[in-house]
Amino acid sequence: MQGIKQLTGGMLAMLLGLGNVAEAQAETAAIMVFDASGSMWNQMEGETTRIEIAREVMDEYFSKRDAAEPIGVIAYGHRKRGDCEDIETVAALGRHDPQELSRHIRTLNPQGMTPLTASMRMAFEQIPRTAEAADIILVTDGLENCSGDPCELAREMSASGINLRAHVVGFGMTEEEIGSLSCVAEETGGQLFQTNSGDELAAALSAVSEPVANIVLEGVDANTGNRMAGVIWQVTALGDASSSEHQASGLSTSLTLEPGEYSVQARSGLFRGEAGFSVEQDGVQQLRVELREDLPEVDLGAPDSVVVGEEFTVTWSPNHHERDFITVVPLGADEGERNQWQRIRNNSSDTLRAPGEPGQYEVRYVTDEGRRTLASHTFEAVASSLTISGPESAVAGSSFDLEWSESINRRDMVAIVPAGADEGERGTWTRVGSAMSTSLVAPAETGMYELRYILDEGRSTQARAAIEVTAPVVDISGPQSAVAGSSFDLEWSESINRRDMVAIVPAGADEGERGTWTRVGSATSTSLVAPAETGMYELRYILDEGRSTQARAAIEVTAPVVDISGPESAVAGASFDLEWSESINRRDMVAIVPAGADEGERGTWTRVGSATATNLVAPAEPGMYELRYILDKGRSTVASAPVEVVAAEVSLVAPDVVRQGEPMRVSWSTIIHRRDYVVIVPLGADEGTRPSDYWRRVASTNQHDFAAPQQEGLYEVRYVLNEGGKTAASTVVEIVDATAQIDSGAELKAPASGQPGDTVVVTWTGGSDGADQRIALAGAEQQDFTWIEAQATNEEGELSFVLPAESGVYEFRYLDIRAQEVLSRAIIEVE
Repeated sequence: MQGIKQLTGGMLAMLLGLGNVAEAQAETAAIMVFDASGSMWNQMEGETTRIEIAREVMDEYFSKRDAAEPIGVIAYGHRKRGDCEDIETVAALGRHDPQELSRHIRTLNPQGMTPLTASMRMAFEQIPRTAEAADIILVTDGLENCSGDPCELAREMSASGINLRAHVVGFGMTEEEIGSLSCVAEETGGQLFQTNSGDELAAALSAVSEPVANIVLEGVDANTGNRMAGVIWQVTALGDASSSEHQASGLSTSLTLEPGEYSVQARSGLFRGEAGFSVEQDGVQQLRVELREDLPEVDLGAPDSVVVGEEFTVTWSPNHHERDFITVVPLGADEGERNQWQRIRNNSSDTLRAPGEPGQYEVRYVTDEGRRTLASHTFEAVASSLTISGPESAVAGSSFDLEWSESINRRDMVAIVPAGADEGERGTWTRVGSAMSTSLVAPAETGMYELRYILDEGRSTQARAAIEVTAPVVDISGPQSAVAGSSFDLEWSESINRRDMVAIVPAGADEGERGTWTRVGSATSTSLVAPAETGMYELRYILDEGRSTQARAAIEVTAPVVDISGPESAVAGASFDLEWSESINRRDMVAIVPAGADEGERGTWTRVGSATATNLVAPAEPGMYELRYILDKGRSTVASAPVEVVAAEVSLVAPDVVRQGEPMRVSWSTIIHRRDYVVIVPLGADEGTRPSDYWRRVASTNQHDFAAPQQEGLYEVRYVLNEGGKTAASTVVEIVDATAQIDSGAELKAPASGQPGDTVVVTWTGGSDGADQRIALAGAEQQDFTWIEAQATNEEGELSFVLPAESGVYEFRYLDIRAQEVLSRAIIEVE
């Protein structure tokens, strides 16, 4: 895709060419196609719309351009909504007063569609066929939405014979959107701009208004006469030896040059050409330059003969291009053919592999561009003389040793295949690596086979040896019966291959079925777990190779007899004991599940191990449940007993009112489970809410001290079961301001503040019947029944206290010592 020019304010596009730009020719034409579709009302800079910015830029553009130069203006989308035929020539091609052109643009009212292809076609049809050069300038803020194909129109305009450039100025479009219109500029030699401001739009219009080209360069293949795309041109002015280089984006390159003598050199891949030409004062000149292939010389080195499949070294000098490659092909192969190959990169040597079939071949150095052979070397691939050997016979499924005289390539293979198997068949195989011996596993089917050495290159066999695969002789035995889910012992006479298997399967099961199984390794005995379903089964010795059964023995799986018992009831969330008569398998489970739960459901469970008793935690939801003994094998229940889960009964004690951040003690009547927890949450919080700073496990104690929350409001203290996260008890506590007075049966009155050493009077009303009641002065953080000074209450209801010498927050408390109750609190700040 042609590069998109992203212009910034004040940046002017520069024309291709040398020296000063020549004046525009008299027989030229320029037509602007202006987007007045509804999207032009979109905002771009602050709250300014695209159409407002464009009007200002057009005013400046028309005022600055040469009014003597012919121009036409076509607009679309300004008269009707949803009408793809809303296209109008608002200024016919000719000479116009700049203010007249500006007035036409300012009267446009954006509201319709974007038929930019049909609009450009109208502009193309208005260009006189006698014009020596022409420009179509498309200013658009959006893509075609009227089914037109701007790329096809661009190709049509390029083939018209008119020296026409079509420019695309995208206004407020994304890079991807403007990129989809790059074909218009590429096909016609125009320019492509992405603009996002008024300054950028003005710079783009200035750039496309420069004079049109007066020389068109085309490259052609000297052999075929076909035009060549992407030619790179080096143009030199003969007078001052200045030069510039230009990359063609299509089949031609248009330049604007001052009159004078020039030379041009052209290159495209391996093709080269040159010519001289003159540029006249008037008119447009077309110059065709013939390009001929210029193949460089390369020295190529390789051996004259190589063993089939063997790697060999190839050297070359020099490197023409890093993407060129070396390849091996049959002698006389078509140009460009490429079998095994390697990029040359920045190397001067590399390795290739000889083909698998003997014969005459070529090593070629081939260009990536055009696939041309620059050098070749003929060599012969000769047959190998290696041999392979192994035992005369091997037991089916067993591992046996084999060896060979040499390894041609480490990716070659040795294999065992049926005698007379097709060339390239590999059966059981392995790579040879750098070794000359290995082991393979004999097939499961008995009969005559071949050991083969097979080249990785071409899969051709270089050596073979006969081997017979014989039937194995193995016995297997075990108990006559085993309890379902239990572990039992079995043994076999010998292990043919350590990856073979012993298994227990239903009697008469299909060949290859494995049921419960394990690898034999190097042992001759092991243990398996009997299936959960009772019935007749078979013990089988199964070869890993082919999954064929070599020995079998009958075994009956019988039903287990297990009893399980526990309490008639258990408290929700509490731990309870249960026991069972025997453990069939240490991976079996005991569980508590809802009564009538589906088979295999486990609820709360644990492995039995080697024990016959354990404990479980009762579910949080009351109701009828079952204790179950569940086999690990098959998850079948072999024993059950009912148990009722009853609701947990626990009560909480906490203060009714607490100040922010003050200590508060919470206690509970009983411990259901040591992993239960007490938590303080906002009143009505979701079940399971657990703020990190306000919860503690109950463990083995019946009380915990908390710091009250810092936020005032109503809270709940909850006793929550660890099992299921269910709240078993709760009580409400109010958190009040840190300086609030708290009364409960009495009311203290004291100053809110005082100075150190001041004497203050404290009065009260109410009280209790307690025999020992006191008014105490304490630090706000002290425990309730510790103090700095305490005085017994009197009938007058008034006492005097001397405030501490140290500043801080203190509290007067009305204490009932016998009842251990605080009847009232009053904060005083000493400062």
